[in-house]
Amino acid sequence: MSIEYPAGSAWRKWDLHAHTALDYEWTSRPDLESAAAKRAFAHEYVAAALECSLAVVAITDHNFCECPEQLLIPDIQSEAAGTTLVILPGFEVTVSDCGGTHLLVVFSEDTGLLVIDDVVKQLFPPGKERFRNGAVMPSEQSADALCRMLRNSNLRHLVSFAHADRENGVLHHRGGDLRARLWQCPYINIAQMSKHPSQNAGFLASIADGTNDAYRREMTFVLGSDCRQLRQDGSREGRFALGERFTWIKADPTFEGLRQIVSEPKTRVRLQEHEPDRKPDYQVIDSVRFIDDKARFQPQPIPINPDLTVIVGGKSTGKSVLLTTLAKAIDSEEAERRAQVSAVNVYDFNGMDLEVTWRDGTKDRLSAPSGQHRITFLPQMFIHKLVEGENSPRLSTSILSFLQQNSEFDALYSSLCRQVEVRNSDLHSALAELLSLLAEWREVNLRLREMGDRGAIKAEQTKVASRQEELRASSGFTAEETAQYQALSQQTSALKRELSYLQRHDAAFSELRTSVENVCQATQTQLTSLPLDLSSRHELRDADSEKAIQAIGRFNQSISQALSAFEQEVAAILAASGVTHSERAEELRSARSALQPFLGKIKNQEELSELQTRAESFLQMIDAIQSRTAEKTGIEARYNATLGQIRQLLEEHLSLKQQLSSLFSEPQYANIGDGIALVAELRFAHARFRTSFLEQFDMRASLDRFGVTFDEGELRWAETMHVDTIVTILKAILNASPEQLRLRAGRTAEDTIHALFGDYLEHSFTVQQNGENILLMSPGKQGLVLLELFLHLSSATYPILIDQPEDNLDNRTVYTHLAGYVRKKKVQRQIIIVTHNPNLVVGTDAEEVIVANQDGEGHGENEKYRFEYVSGSLECSFRNAAAPSVLQSQGIREHVCQVLEGGADAFRQRERKYNLAQQATGGDAEGHTPQS
Repeated sequence: MSIEYPAGSAWRKWDLHAHTALDYEWTSRPDLESAAAKRAFAHEYVAAALECSLAVVAITDHNFCECPEQLLIPDIQSEAAGTTLVILPGFEVTVSDCGGTHLLVVFSEDTGLLVIDDVVKQLFPPGKERFRNGAVMPSEQSADALCRMLRNSNLRHLVSFAHADRENGVLHHRGGDLRARLWQCPYINIAQMSKHPSQNAGFLASIADGTNDAYRREMTFVLGSDCRQLRQDGSREGRFALGERFTWIKADPTFEGLRQIVSEPKTRVRLQEHEPDRKPDYQVIDSVRFIDDKARFQPQPIPINPDLTVIVGGKSTGKSVLLTTLAKAIDSEEAERRAQVSAVNVYDFNGMDLEVTWRDGTKDRLSAPSGQHRITFLPQMFIHKLVEGENSPRLSTSILSFLQQNSEFDALYSSLCRQVEVRNSDLHSALAELLSLLAEWREVNLRLREMGDRGAIKAEQTKVASRQEELRASSGFTAEETAQYQALSQQTSALKRELSYLQRHDAAFSELRTSVENVCQATQTQLTSLPLDLSSRHELRDADSEKAIQAIGRFNQSISQALSAFEQEVAAILAASGVTHSERAEELRSARSALQPFLGKIKNQEELSELQTRAESFLQMIDAIQSRTAEKTGIEARYNATLGQIRQLLEEHLSLKQQLSSLFSEPQYANIGDGIALVAELRFAHARFRTSFLEQFDMRASLDRFGVTFDEGELRWAETMHVDTIVTILKAILNASPEQLRLRAGRTAEDTIHALFGDYLEHSFTVQQNGENILLMSPGKQGLVLLELFLHLSSATYPILIDQPEDNLDNRTVYTHLAGYVRKKKVQRQIIIVTHNPNLVVGTDAEEVIVANQDGEGHGENEKYRFEYVSGSLECSFRNAAAPSVLQSQGIREHVCQVLEGGADAFRQRERKYNLAQQATGGDAEGHTPQS
């Protein structure tokens, strides 16, 4: 024997209640007297089954047959050989219980048909006919008697209730103590129904949902065709054709596969039309293949099951080599990153490559990773390393990375992070503006000091005016001339001031026009690139991208139109100003011309000229001081507004960080179950603050100069005071002299300010269970809690690879907790595990087991290569002493028992020592019960 289904258990269609033309109710029974007729019917039977995509058909003709020579099963089995169809022999019989109840008996595919006929003979002893006048006769034997006969026959078999909810079914008459007792028989664990149990009501519904106390038990429900024809022709209402009613079963298409549904009815059986639990092809690894120049690894592909694949083997047999190399071939960055935390070897065999084939046909190579696929990889000891002291920050990083595998969370998180980035960018832009304004203010202040004191200049101006008046008075001006002279002098001064203002006015509007043009052009350029960026990040369809581009185009056009209107408005303002300037210049010339006769009368013309020059100079100086003062006031207003903007941005930045905290605290992310909770804390990164900011200063001086409190060199920080704290330090730096700042050599105040506004708000994650911090738990409990957390947080659907998750866990915890989490998660994503613990194989109901072996390591010889692997399902069971290698010498079940349990003898010895069989059944030490 060999392993026929190396990819392990898979969903297949089974018809567990089928008949052949031997049945007296078969529609249009053919003539089956000749061997050729039997072969022809067998050919049609197999063709009809394959048309329905059936993998297994259990042929259960009533009372088996009148004589073995009539049986069609041998011909059908022969026809099915070489196809994907498996035929299980069996029979349907009416036992005496409850006035006649139909049961199905199914045997293994290799059971001798004559041996089965011998069992049926016991149901119909001499003198009791199986058939009479074309009618099927009931047996006078009970269900208990039938089961004793089957046990005594030593045949591998399963008994089930036939059409339990229909005529002659155990549930047909809705209750009664006898039927309840028959339903509770421990040796009948399968019930064939005519429709899905959930479609029933009343009595049948109470049995299906477990609310009927008398009938409550673990039962495997299946559907079968109970066919009387190969294809539906509509001639028999209420009767189904072969495969028209079927059951999805996840197992090898063998009798041993069928046995699995008794112990795993909830996960191995589905009553539905479409294939269950189908994962996307691009997220399922189909097989892996070593390519080794030095022939150390077998070249044959190793299939990978789409659900749970478990890799087992003795020490140093190539288990972790396979898993880690697989991870590295698919996602080298993920593998290297996880390996750095766990400090494990990522294996680098010179001359060895690995090819990974996905179910959609795409491939990855270790030598040339494609980067198109993702995995989650948890190498050995990764989880335990995360909670060690030196790796505690990596715990937060890892938790966040698992959270981000949830697409809904990642969308919200990424949106908030982008807003944080925008605020950080805006903050540094505002800081640059603030520093520019401060430099401008200092430059204007310097110029004002250089211009002199306005009061002193005004005093000198008054002296000049007085001396001018003295000169005029000594020149003999009449009262009328004096009035005219003074009026013309004042007019001249006023016109000079007006012309000076008009020059500043025109300069301001010209600068405004240029600035607005530059802003509009920059904005239009930024807007033009926006649709392309958004389309790329959000993967918009071409049509929608074009809509965004057109919308921005129209908006840019409106900006251009608005800019054109604005430029026309500014041009009109400047034109009007030009007219006014010309008018005032002409008025000044007229005033000076009218003033000239009066100046000519003044006797001391040289002094008068000097005084006029000085008066004009003083007037210009006062105008310049007023202009600079107004400029300084404007800068101060903008400076204070920018300070307010910085405070506002700090508050918005803090608010976004708090929104992230709220996101992390959402119940669907934070509440894991089993008392486990994810706790996120917003904290200040003191170490980064010290390195980036404080070390810019001479730390020998007191830190009190910043206006905030430090405790032993560490900033006293509180979330509620964060904004006030940063603003206070900023103002202290801005107002301090270089001597007061005491910066280190080569550092500038601008450097320190930008360092002050680094993003020091970060989230730290930890995990608690029932209020206990994970850092205080035992290593085993830490590992279990974190693994449950990661499996809960990760809503991704790409494969997850885990190496020995049972480390530091006791067997009970592995079985009761860890195995349950793996069971739930394997439905959503493909899982590949390396383990030494049988509970992670049996307790998880692993679909595939890969057994690894290294030649020369004391575990038996390989056929050809140093590292060899075999794979299959747990239901694969056989022994073959003549096999060419240890891996091919027995089935997967035997390998698992040998590798993980120490062998069958060790397992039986433990069972005897624990005395479990006697405790469970009330039997003796060997497990025998009075019934058996």
